[in-house]
Amino acid sequence: MIDDLPFFDRFSCLSNPPGPDSFFPNLRTVAWYPDNHLAMLPFFRLLCGPTLTSLSAEFATDPTSLALVANLGTLCPNITDISISAPSETLSDDLANALSTSICHWKDLAHVACDDLTVSALEHLSQARNLDSLTACASAHLSSFSQTFGAQELSFPRLQHLHLYTGLLSTTTACFRGLRLVLKEFRLDLFDAEEVFSGSSCLRDLFTALAESCSHPRLTRLYLCVIHPHFSSPHSAATIRDIRPLLNFTRLRIVSLEGVSTFTFDDDDIAELAFAWPDIEELALSTCVDHPVASLPTLQSLFRLVNSCPKLTALSLVIDTTKFPTPLSCQVGRDVRSDVLEYLCLGNSPINSPVAVAHVLHLLYPALNHVDMSVWNKEPLDGLPRRDRYEVCWGLVNMELESLGERKVPFE
Repeated sequence: MIDDLPFFDRFSCLSNPPGPDSFFPNLRTVAWYPDNHLAMLPFFRLLCGPTLTSLSAEFATDPTSLALVANLGTLCPNITDISISAPSETLSDDLANALSTSICHWKDLAHVACDDLTVSALEHLSQARNLDSLTACASAHLSSFSQTFGAQELSFPRLQHLHLYTGLLSTTTACFRGLRLVLKEFRLDLFDAEEVFSGSSCLRDLFTALAESCSHPRLTRLYLCVIHPHFSSPHSAATIRDIRPLLNFTRLRIVSLEGVSTFTFDDDDIAELAFAWPDIEELALSTCVDHPVASLPTLQSLFRLVNSCPKLTALSLVIDTTKFPTPLSCQVGRDVRSDVLEYLCLGNSPINSPVAVAHVLHLLYPALNHVDMSVWNKEPLDGLPRRDRYEVCWGLVNMELESLGERKVPFE
């Protein structure tokens, strides 16, 4: 293990072009996360060469490191997979500019993950014939690019996976305006939930922009994750209207809206979703809802999903289990069951009769072993008032499900 290297003129080292033979001729992939960035930089220079195709690295923002990053395009001309980060959570403007210089040298990039890039680097990527995935911050640069160059017919022609992260939904919405994409997967990580919980139309605006920019038949996976969720204010409930633009994507197989505790759904809303997404396999709409401001779907929605979405294997949805369909015996039977659903999370769903709920779930989902309760250890459920009562009730449901699985007892 190399702890440190003798000091020498690092700028001179960086200025030397790569030779015809690499110091490590069989090296294809490098993951570079040293404790002492500056001291180890000369050794990293030895790793560079034309054989290197994949680089995952962390760089400091001192002048020497910036010079090296700006020369990566020359030192490693055949990179196809690049992931660059900084010791701080975001890239500085200087590091983003240096990385952008190298990005513009690489012609065969397939996977790019970084924090920010200049407009010129984004324009270069938009024409990359092999670019399959892009992870980046929804920045002003990306917004400026999309509005200036996005309307070009060949922008990101083969981009399949787009992962953005942001503090503002409105910034992300601006990034989509003008783009024409053929994504299979879109993922958004939101670090500040105030817009979502403020009662504004920002969520609907985002999904509208997504529906206008992306090919409807191609998108199959969509993820929205609020990194630090919390309970909503009394006037901030989002409704089916806010996610209705997503119903244009009729071939969605995975929809995950994680950490959004403001949704107000009812049985009719779930029926609308089920009709629009018949091929859905994983559906995560809510694991925590503030009951005083939210109308909730009932057990009736589970029957609807079983009938309309036969491929559904995983479901996260807060429902009102205190309201049983009538007559229940007419709906729970051999024809209304799913043998494929194996994961169910009902979060802080209201519950009065754990045994009765367990019987319904057992008949609807014979392969289900338990209701997932791990969400109680995550935000915002970990701080929920009266959580002890919920945990006890759903713990009883799981005990009864286990017993029913062993005894094969029918529900009467």
